[in-house]
Parts: sequence; structure tokens; C-alpha cells
Amino acid sequence: MQSLIILISLAFVLMAYVFISRREGNWVNILTPFLLFSVPGWYVLEFIYGSVFGYEASVYAYFYCYLTYALGVGATVAGYIAMPARPLAIFVKVPRIRIPGVPFLFLAFAVLLYAPILIKFPGLLVSPRQIYELTRSGFGLQFFLSAFAVYIGFIFLLFSPRKNKVVSAIFGLVSLIVLYLHGSKGQLLNWFLVALYFFVFVAGKHFDFKRIVGLAMGAICLISSLFYITSYGSEVSDLILDMANYAEYTRNAAMIIDDQTLAPQMGRLAAESKLYIMVPRVLFPDKPKDYGGFWLVKRYYPDKYELDAGAPDFGLGFLYADFGAFAIVYYCIGSLLVGVSMKVLVTRLRRRPDAGTFLLLLVFLDVGVIPTGAGGLPLILYYALAHLANSLSPQLRARPLSSNRLAQSGGEKEEAGDAGIVA
Repeated sequence: MQSLIILISLAFVLMAYVFISRREGNWVNILTPFLLFSVPGWYVLEFIYGSVFGYEASVYAYFYCYLTYALGVGATVAGYIAMPARPLAIFVKVPRIRIPGVPFLFLAFAVLLYAPILIKFPGLLVSPRQIYELTRSGFGLQFFLSAFAVYIGFIFLLFSPRKNKVVSAIFGLVSLIVLYLHGSKGQLLNWFLVALYFFVFVAGKHFDFKRIVGLAMGAICLISSLFYITSYGSEVSDLILDMANYAEYTRNAAMIIDDQTLAPQMGRLAAESKLYIMVPRVLFPDKPKDYGGFWLVKRYYPDKYELDAGAPDFGLGFLYADFGAFAIVYYCIGSLLVGVSMKVLVTRLRRRPDAGTFLLLLVFLDVGVIPTGAGGLPLILYYALAHLANSLSPQLRARPLSSNRLAQSGGEKEEAGDAGIVA
């Protein structure tokens, strides 16, 4: 029965993706992140794991999870379509600061910030995953801030009006090496996603069905390669099963749903994740280790919690632990608002591209530009960083309306009003 539930939910998700792709005229769109990462992790690998090892949770738990996934995708599409394609003044006016070589300044900052960790573990440079596991506590600021410096520097490079191919290649090589030494597959993938989404949402590149198939195959190869490289000790023959075992998001969520002894935390875990992650441990030495999602790790995986060597991802279970059965409503409302927000940001990028809008869109597309690993940061922080990005990066020229399918579907008369938007 669990397998049937997975397949029905997957069919709905794929239909939603085909619908939005045809409507947008581009097979890389707002649902592409879900297709490339959530579908393999939540659907394909879970189906493989269940078929090989059997399903460990109840039918109800799986029904709840996959109903929530499907409704969340539907809500995102509904919010995106319902929101009118009108440019909105979402930023306040900020002065533009011209600093020569700003992308490389941020890259140099990333290297200097992360260098003490590499110096501390010189013998682990060939196996950076171990560095990642040994720096779970006490190094958070250096870890995620250095990664963010790489990403924001890359964004500034992409928005540079004049790019030298050799210089860009050097930047890309150094930035990928820095992210590789972080020991996280996700951080390397994020770099490629930043490039992909820039080409689509800013440069206006279109991907037809053949290209998206090629992109999907490339993503599978890239993810498999990164998994093998960063997961030392795995045999090639066991790679698929290892990945299926690694993709535990739904299993962990189902485990929480089936736990009848867990009382809803009424938003405590979400609040702790947003607040405590903002305070560096160096400034708050007594900051608890079992805040937010780590409280769930302590409850369900005490051995991993004690070792402090990597925290399992509970996926939807995090919301269920906070709100119980009401989590599905919370999830769908959040997805609806995400769809609305992405429509606003995509409209701005199609009319008058700027780095701040692109940074915010990356956040809504689930690109971990600040990979805290303990829940997302408050949106107000990303909003402030978007203003910083706009002040340091040039604004690209507006694309002609004729190249904009969205503009052709409505809102052409709004172009004059967009001149008053200062980003």
C-alpha cells in the first residue's frame, strides 16, 4: 500500500510540473528544485528502500506525508499562477557602491575565514567529509559564513557587466575547491544551482524537454559522483542502496507521525531554530545543543546526538513535531505564500534584474546560500542581505518585453511604473 501511495503522489507532482512547464514555456522553472532533489529523495529512493528493505512505518504515516507533499506542490503552483505579473517595489532605495574586484574580495574572505579549520585538521584534506563531521559544534560561523561568501561572490561575478572567461574560470575553480573542502555535497550542488537559475531567471535561457532530460541525467551523475566522493568507504556496487538509505527524510517523518507519545511542541522547535542559530556560540557559550531539530535527534537518535557527528534530517516530521496533524495546513499555507513570493521575484527579474532579487529567489528555490544545517534563517536577514547585494552589484539592463513570455500574458502597461522601483 505504501508503494501505491508514493506512486499516486508522484504522478500528481509530475502532472503539476508538466503543467507549469508548458505554461511558462520553460522546463526549468519554480518546480525544478522539487523535481531534481525532492522527487529523488522523497519518492524514488524511498520507493527503492521500501521495495528492498520493507516499509518501517504505518500506512497512515506514509499517506499523511505524501498527501502533504502533493498538496504543497499544488499550493505552490496555485500561488504562483494566482499572483498577477506586476512589478512591485519590494526594496528601499540604497546607495550603489562601486568596489573593483568585489567577487574576488568575497572569495578571499571565504578562504581566510575557513583557513583556520583546514589548519586545525591538515591530515583530513583528502577526506573533507570528516572535517564536516568534526566541526558540527563550535565552528558554525566559520563554516556557513565562508560558504555564503563564496555564493555571494559568485552572484556578483554573474552580475558583472564585463566578465573575462579566464578570470571567471579561475574564480569557479577556487570556489569549488573551497566548497569541496567543506565536506558537504549540498554546498557543491548549490554552486551549480546558482549558475543554472541565473541563466534561466536572469539571462532568460529556455530549456525544452530534451534539455531538461539531459539536465536531469547530468544531475543524477553529479549527485551520485558527489555522494561517492564525500562518502568515503562506500563500494560502487552498493552506491544506490547507500543513497536510498541516506535519503531518510520521509522515513524519519513517518517515524515521528507514528510516535503516539510525542506531544505537539506548539512551534517551540521552529522558534528555537530561528533564534538560536542567529547567535554564535562564541558569544553565547551556554547555548544549548538540543535546540530545534537537534531536540529530535536527541530523542530519536541519541547515539548520533552524543557523537555530535551529523544530524539526521526529519523533513516534514519537524513540522509534525511542532504542530501535530495541523502540520499539513501549515505546510500548504507556507507553500502558497512561497508561490506568491516567487511570482513577485521572477517578475522583477524578468523586467529589471538585480542581485538582491536574485538572492531572495534563490532562498525561495531552496538553495542554501547560508547553509546553517539547523533550520533556515529568518527571512528578514535575507531581505537585509538582498539590500547589501544591490548596493554592491550593478543592475543589469531590463530585457525587452518581446523576450518575456510572462509580460506577453499580461502587465505590459506596468513597464513605465517599474522605473520607480529602486533595488
